[in-house]
Amino acid sequence: MIHASIYGRLAKDPQERTTATGKPMTIATLAVDATPNNSDTEETVWVSVLTFGKQAEILARHQKGEMIAVTGRLTQSRWTGKDGQERTGFSLVADALVSCRTVRPSRKAKPKAQGYPEDFGNSGPEFEDDELPF
Repeated sequence: MIHASIYGRLAKDPQERTTATGKPMTIATLAVDATPNNSDTEETVWVSVLTFGKQAEILARHQKGEMIAVTGRLTQSRWTGKDGQERTGFSLVADALVSCRTVRPSRKAKPKAQGYPEDFGNSGPEFEDDELPF
């Protein structure tokens, strides 16, 4: 078994599913930069990411183009494509997922940060005509 940590960009919006036992599952394709050091050519490795339970719910809130980091069990598959060419693919069953959201606007609503008031300007105690010693 290979345990791997990968960092990449979502190639398309994650797909939500439900297992036969009713557990949430989300599948995504991650584009991972695998360019060798000091190389002029860019190389991308495509990794299928499978998440379950709470991790599935977190991944489902993301969209195409966002960066994520995932850790889990990595497997490699080989098959022959319709064109007769030998193909290789990678799948990772996630143990942990870290969102690396960018600061750009999004089409989907982002969850509000928990534990913070909506308006930081009115969140503190009010001071009326208090004299400060400095």
